[in-house]
Amino acid sequence: MNASGTPVNHRHAIESSLDGYLHVSHTGHLIDVNAAYCRLSGYSHDELIGMHISALAENPELARQHTELIISLGSYRFETSHRRKDGSCWSAEASATYSEVNDGEMFGFLRDISERKRLESLLVQTERHFALLVAATPVGVFETNASGACIFVNHQWSEMTGLSQEEASGNGWIAALHPDDREPLANAWSAAVTEGLPFRQEYRFIDKQGKITWVLGQSQKLLSSEGKTLGYIGSTTDISDSKLLAAQIHEMAFLDALTQLPNRRYLHDRLRLAIALSKRKSSYGALMFMDLDNFKPVNDEWGHEAGDQLLVEAAQRIKACLREVDTVARFGGDEFVVIVSELDNNLEHATDQAKVVAEKIRQSLSLPFHLRSSLEDLAASDSQHQASASIGVVMFINEGDTQNDILKWADHAMYQAKKAGGNTIVFHT
Repeated sequence: MNASGTPVNHRHAIESSLDGYLHVSHTGHLIDVNAAYCRLSGYSHDELIGMHISALAENPELARQHTELIISLGSYRFETSHRRKDGSCWSAEASATYSEVNDGEMFGFLRDISERKRLESLLVQTERHFALLVAATPVGVFETNASGACIFVNHQWSEMTGLSQEEASGNGWIAALHPDDREPLANAWSAAVTEGLPFRQEYRFIDKQGKITWVLGQSQKLLSSEGKTLGYIGSTTDISDSKLLAAQIHEMAFLDALTQLPNRRYLHDRLRLAIALSKRKSSYGALMFMDLDNFKPVNDEWGHEAGDQLLVEAAQRIKACLREVDTVARFGGDEFVVIVSELDNNLEHATDQAKVVAEKIRQSLSLPFHLRSSLEDLAASDSQHQASASIGVVMFINEGDTQNDILKWADHAMYQAKKAGGNTIVFHT
């Protein structure tokens, strides 16, 4: 960990990014920035730390509105303008995420799009300027007729997609899209053309070799001097690096590094949603707090690597017992928490449903674990270890119970199961 609480490997990724990085407290003050943002803003790192985000925005009121949207939506991508130390402004494309940790924090990346903005302005001036600029611009450029059919793509667009201009013509460009994106993006493009609206979407290209490229595609109408729609001019910007970095930040914030399950922070968010869903549908949910029995001897006798193997295998077994809508998180150590949502609205029936799930997990975890030791004196041998789980279960519905109450009750029920000898299930009453 560095001084800002960021793991060193993720810190290296942040510092090597060409995009500016901001870590903002719930009061709007900067907690951390990377070298790229210092370069973009003209301030030093020490000057920026503690500065209020509104002091960097060209329009403080717009910055306040963006902050409200980030908090309400959880994540938000937008364009903004920041003011440098020397008073000049630069355009930025911002991608921000909100976390409830420490009373609410925001993590954001800002890409300098000043040059792209300048190019977009020039593109609509004349056909001659358009031809010169699209040959030199580092982003993909496309042009369509008034009905939205493709009539031109530049070299960079073809490099991204693997399609020639002839192959992309008409609706041929759709073949460059990732299969999962084809229908929704084609529908979004058709709607934008039909309604005459600006187009802005993130989507994936996949070339003939299977390489996937995340892009931000956007376009504007090209109008005649009489105001008639002549077609659309647009750009596709490669945002693959930003997507990868965002995924790394998400993993750092919300996933357990060993098991790749949601961590305790993410669990609280999922529990909040489960409580809200229970309230909305008037149906019961269940929270199961489980602690592995006979886990400590694994670390003592076979080493921590074998203990890690058991935890990973236990996580996989629990996950296999659940539906897609359910959640399993690693709470810490050898403790796991499961949230089962959308059970019956009758307590007795819902409890029976929860018992089935808990029993399925208990039986799965009671099967032998095959482990491989890395301790030198055990010569990297294989072993079979018998473990099980003590499981405490709480049923919840719209009765004003807090997250802390539910977790506390489930934890207490789990300890009752542990006192009963383990490998058993106890419901909170």
